[in-house]
Amino acid sequence: MAVSVVVFGVLLIAILGLAVDTTYVYLTAQQLQAAADAGALAAAQKVVADSQNSQFAVTRQAAID
Repeated sequence: MAVSVVVFGVLLIAILGLAVDTTYVYLTAQQLQAAADAGALAAAQKVVADSQNSQFAVTRQAAID
């Protein structure tokens, strides 16, 4: 009886540890994705802002006209 309680306890601790680690990996992946998305949006905004204030915009508009 005592052996089965010990085995059950070890298995329970192992399963809980796996659940905690899996949750940590999931949350970390979400944070990394959010940071990557923010960086991509910032870069896109910078490209748009630079293209509106550069010679490229003047040349592009002249080509359109």
